[in-house]
Amino acid sequence: MGGYISITDPSDPSTILDMIKECESRNLPDIDLDLNASWHQCPCQRGIGIFIDIINEENSVLDIRLLVSAVSFSSDWRDFNGRPFDYLLLGYIDDRIFTLQPSPSGSYSIEYDWNLPFIDDLDTPNVLIIASVLSTTTGYVYKTTISKAMEGEQPSRPIIPNGPTNLKIFVGYNYTTYSIDPDDDLIRYGWDWNGDYIIDEFTDYYDSGEEIKVMHKWDQKGDYQIRVKAIDGKGMESFWSQPLDVVVKQKKINLLYQPFFIQHHLFKSSFLYRLFSFYEFMN
Repeated sequence: MGGYISITDPSDPSTILDMIKECESRNLPDIDLDLNASWHQCPCQRGIGIFIDIINEENSVLDIRLLVSAVSFSSDWRDFNGRPFDYLLLGYIDDRIFTLQPSPSGSYSIEYDWNLPFIDDLDTPNVLIIASVLSTTTGYVYKTTISKAMEGEQPSRPIIPNGPTNLKIFVGYNYTTYSIDPDDDLIRYGWDWNGDYIIDEFTDYYDSGEEIKVMHKWDQKGDYQIRVKAIDGKGMESFWSQPLDVVVKQKKINLLYQPFFIQHHLFKSSFLYRLFSFYEFMN
């Protein structure tokens, strides 16, 4: 069925049935619409390559409108009722009108390089590309095709980093992860320690599927996200792992456990005692 009709009285079954029959009686042109979408191997993993091929199988010229959009079919967002905000519209990729000649010359091909908006839960491959061909006069939808943005032969997404989450500055902590390469290539890992989607540290190469351990320390307090991606020997990059949230705090100075002569000196100096007391209160 092509197009749509607004139902003003959904309580009347005969009205709905008549509209269904009207949609079934419409003559729609024979159009082939092929759509392929795949993620780029770019540093931030935010780009999708899209290829569309449209073929007019009719014997007449068609004036058509091509509408291409992207949606996230799974999201952690919730609406005001607490329901999942799935199938969230990410953006319109293209909206154009053109004339399509009949076969065998009646084909139209186009490629796009589309960068996703920077939304945290879109570092996962949960994007659908939707292409629709519509009539320029009636607005009826002639054909719609949906494609999931596919991954290439890169290593699998590393498991979420495993390690401590409540940390102190200037103290080293160990984190583990692993990835599996479909070609069983050696893998090295790029770690993002501050949540900006930029690799801060590379490891050596490890066997596919081998759990690896890396130590890191922070020199500033704050809230951070740890992510990791895998890169095989051919340079193919995985998607970023899911983030691990960590909190880095100052190391407190406990006056009760200082040597006796330091405590004695601090109590002798009221200024130093007040200064250390204020430091502990603020941290």
